[in-house]
Amino acid sequence: MTTMVLDQETLRELIGSRVSLRGEEEIAVQISEVTALDSPATDAGRTPFSVIFVAEPGVADLPQGTYPLVWEEGESPLFLVPIGPGTEGRMRYEAIFN
Repeated sequence: MTTMVLDQETLRELIGSRVSLRGEEEIAVQISEVTALDSPATDAGRTPFSVIFVAEPGVADLPQGTYPLVWEEGESPLFLVPIGPGTEGRMRYEAIFN
């Protein structure tokens, strides 16, 4: 599988899609939001942004850490932080891209 550098455009195209996080087990999550942050652009000219992932029902909570995000076109390691359950009770995770 190809390791890819993720950008806002790629992740916005995946909103609503099921992707996987690979830890001890591979778990299904859905990308629910991609939001530009009100921060200056990086030296590379990229505007920082955040991505919210929502776990599928019944999935065990993951601790904060780095997990490979896997989807049809490739994979990329992400540092995820659990931010608590959403309105549906499903655990949410956030990744910040600088």
